[in-house]
Amino acid sequence: MVTAHVPLRNPGQETDQAPEAYAAKNPFEDLGARLVKLGMAMQTSASTVSDLQRLAYACGLTLKIRAVEEDRP
Repeated sequence: MVTAHVPLRNPGQETDQAPEAYAAKNPFEDLGARLVKLGMAMQTSASTVSDLQRLAYACGLTLKIRAVEEDRP
């Protein structure tokens, strides 16, 4: 079983949409929107680690990134 604490969206929190367009009908819809935004950022090469950490935290997740050297024959 996986559980995560999902913080509520603060009224002043930045969003790409107008407040009335963003209003979620329920907490699952709100979490889904946050997860989609995180997923899109993970697929964008312009996203910084800081951006990804902030978006992950908004989903109740802790993002841990480890860089390892690639093995070359």
